[in-house]
Amino acid sequence: MISSQLEAGKTSLCYDSGRLFIEAFTDRLFIRSYANEDFDRCLSLYGDVEITKFFDHGEPRTNEEILDYVQERGDRYFNQGEPYGIFSVFLRENNSFIGQIDLVPTDNPGEVEIGWIFHKEFQGKGFCSEAVLDFLLPFIHRIAQMGFKTGGLLVYKVIATAHPENIASNRVIQKAGLSMYQSQLRYGGKPRNWYSLHLKNPRGDK
Repeated sequence: MISSQLEAGKTSLCYDSGRLFIEAFTDRLFIRSYANEDFDRCLSLYGDVEITKFFDHGEPRTNEEILDYVQERGDRYFNQGEPYGIFSVFLRENNSFIGQIDLVPTDNPGEVEIGWIFHKEFQGKGFCSEAVLDFLLPFIHRIAQMGFKTGGLLVYKVIATAHPENIASNRVIQKAGLSMYQSQLRYGGKPRNWYSLHLKNPRGDK
């Protein structure tokens, strides 16, 4: 495995046969790019009625739908050597799997979207905020500085959406520095608050 020059805090980025592997440590968490061994963990996460209430379409996925989802988001970009996809989140103290966060390009060049889903017993304890604030946002700034692009443009904008009743997720998004710019339906008519953040001078050019 060959390490790249990316050193953003306690985050490392490595390539192996063209596939990108990302690992990061925060005070309480170990975060890494999706691996095939995570699929069984995804079944209990995305197949849970209560956990998925405010996630995407608001309904649990079947095993087949989960497989399609993780292949598209979990494998596609990493296999292409790009720093986008699903990241699995574990507790450092006992390596317990607690949820996932994701970073994916949108259809708009230079724009990426962030999101997350956590097991209920690990919600409300600051783990999501820690993953987003201490890993995901600094990581986005770092890959923009390194010159990574989406749709041919340097990453310069971050968006996120949350159901208006999902108070916790709205607060995490706001803590991350994103500003709400509209309320609009998504996922077949589900209400969503839309947030965005423009990266300032991502390449660090003067």
